[in-house]
Amino acid sequence: MAATIPLAGSSVYGATKAGLRNFALSLAQEVRSKGISVSSIFPGAVETGMLRQEMENGGSVLNFVSDPAKPEDVACEILKLIRKPKLERFLPTLDGIFGGLCLLMPTLLRLSMPALTFFGKRGFQKFLRKQTSQQ
Repeated sequence: MAATIPLAGSSVYGATKAGLRNFALSLAQEVRSKGISVSSIFPGAVETGMLRQEMENGGSVLNFVSDPAKPEDVACEILKLIRKPKLERFLPTLDGIFGGLCLLMPTLLRLSMPALTFFGKRGFQKFLRKQTSQQ
């Protein structure tokens, strides 16, 4: 989501993701005439050590508005894009829709933040319970 939604505390991270997104979109236009496809995947939060470390250091509960993706599910999506290229793929799809709407209407993010924070906190607690039960 960092490529489409600006968040406090993530300015450099968000700028690099947005820059990579624009690079891929521009590159796709440049190489299309040569029959080359460019695809980008935006998986949101992924259940990795990096996510756990981020949360141990005060990371955003917004990572948990949706359930974090499993790495193997992201890998399957990458394989699908290799077989059938698509310019962009957001996981979950709703992230891409919401991110696009926020680009069109920046006020939407500010208005949605209380609800996103509520669902993120609830999702984070669910994630913690799941982690505890697996130990």
